[in-house]
Amino acid sequence: MKHILITSLLMILLIVCFISPHNTLKASANSSSTAMDCINIVATPDYLSSGLLDDALAAINHARSLEHLRALHLQANFATLNAARQQFVLINLERTDRGLKPLGWDNNLAAMAINYSKQMRDLNFFSHTSPISGSFEKRIGSNPAIAGHFSVAAENLAGNPVVSAGAVYEYMYDDVAENCGHRNNILNKNLTMVGIGEVDGGMYGSMSAQEFLASAPWNPYKG
Repeated sequence: MKHILITSLLMILLIVCFISPHNTLKASANSSSTAMDCINIVATPDYLSSGLLDDALAAINHARSLEHLRALHLQANFATLNAARQQFVLINLERTDRGLKPLGWDNNLAAMAINYSKQMRDLNFFSHTSPISGSFEKRIGSNPAIAGHFSVAAENLAGNPVVSAGAVYEYMYDDVAENCGHRNNILNKNLTMVGIGEVDGGMYGSMSAQEFLASAPWNPYKG
């Protein structure tokens, strides 16, 4: 009898371990993953010293060459785009040049991203948890257009003196301290859309947020 009871308990534990919830949240980009290589490449040229966007783009190209990727193929009007749209172009090139589908831009997520970037700047904090609006889970759950309509959600945050490309370099090629959580979010094949916000100022020179989402098949996100 005792043997049967122990066996039954073990079977119940095994079943529980393989149950996964519908909504998977990544409130922090520092969750570890073995799905992708985690690398740390010294920025060449040192865009943080020069403060130049062109140097940050050159550093990305240098890092890409070490990963056997072609140089960035930027559209002709790239320099005229705002910082958030520049990030959008850059992260999609990182995806498509690795054989992944590009992310779609979502205005609702972008509004969430720019509001949070402004909040971090104005309240002088840097965290996935806001002193006034709470955790990433709470923030995304309080958005009526999003809550209950996604299967996966993730957030990347960056503070960098070089707008757009500086944040993308940190996310993609200088992310070992965060276990490459930012990089893995950008290269997550399950995520389908993103909204990005970036504002000047703050403790690091500029503050930005990337909000990622995958719509729930059982209750689709309308966007």
